[in-house]
Amino acid sequence: MMRAAAFLSCVACAGACAPGEELPPIVWSGEHLDFAPVVGGDELCAGTLPYMDRYLGLAGDAFDLSVGRTVYVLDPEGEVNPCDAYACVLGGTIYTRRTPHEHELIHAARTRSGYRFFEEGAAQAFGDDDEVNAGRNFADGPLRQGIESCADESLKDPWYPRAGHFFSYLHRYHGPDVTSALFQNAPVGVSADEAIAVLESATAMSFDELVADYEDTERFCDLSRWYRYPLFPCDAPEALRPRCDGEVAIPIEISLGCDAATAIGPRDDKVFGYVAIDIPAEGYYRIEGVPSYAGHRGSVEFKECALGCASQSFARSYRELDAEIWLRAGRYSLRFTRKVDATALSTMSITIAGDDCR
Repeated sequence: MMRAAAFLSCVACAGACAPGEELPPIVWSGEHLDFAPVVGGDELCAGTLPYMDRYLGLAGDAFDLSVGRTVYVLDPEGEVNPCDAYACVLGGTIYTRRTPHEHELIHAARTRSGYRFFEEGAAQAFGDDDEVNAGRNFADGPLRQGIESCADESLKDPWYPRAGHFFSYLHRYHGPDVTSALFQNAPVGVSADEAIAVLESATAMSFDELVADYEDTERFCDLSRWYRYPLFPCDAPEALRPRCDGEVAIPIEISLGCDAATAIGPRDDKVFGYVAIDIPAEGYYRIEGVPSYAGHRGSVEFKECALGCASQSFARSYRELDAEIWLRAGRYSLRFTRKVDATALSTMSITIAGDDCR
């Protein structure tokens, strides 16, 4: 597999690739997604394909777009990938070596490519849910430099965090009408000056005013898992779980056995799954996990259902879940993860007690 440090620099060629070979046969179809794996790929857990199909639908809702059909070609060795990249979207087809690949699902849901800085920003802010490139160096130059850097070519890897973080700021504080205007009016191929002019028109602010507000409003962090919005489970009503039964905190349980509908992966030797919870009021909550001798091979990650680095995000080893943690009011994504070979963690369960239930 390609080194993590080289991954994001070639995530998406977004329509710049040449046609490839004939596609592998489709073996599964959902509402939006057709799955066409190359023979010899890893066997997927039962929830993986429905999760990706649902992700496309949720992305369409988030961006107010009609989502067409996407063919997802899982090609671990790059045998039929027509792009000079780890992954790309070409027309209505995703070519990738990993699954799930939320970044490419966001590109596919948006149906065509916008100006690179904004388009990759959208895929970062609403897609990436892993840390394949956590150790990279990120660009810390002026924002204009990042926007200008991809006028005639793909966005370079160091600018991905800034693009995602800036898009998260725009979507959260200026609204989806602004980010939609960027998508509609700043397509791939326009100049950097034209892209900035669209940005100024959409926000009714000069670029200098906008940058000043951005830097004053939203502190920067370089990992997408900190600033991203987890479309699933945050926007999926079926993922919401109760915390309380009256005044009693009840287990929030998920099955990560690979045959379970809630199990996603394996990816990077991990199986994972999501649920959502609502926290009624800010305060301290006691979080406890069911004891397990294999707990060090699993974890639970909390992510507030909000964009930006100010949104709450933290992770704990499964065996270390016995602590009081301060939480803001609102909805949270809970990601449960286990190592592929940690079969003792095929079921994971926690309780979250607070003033509303003990």
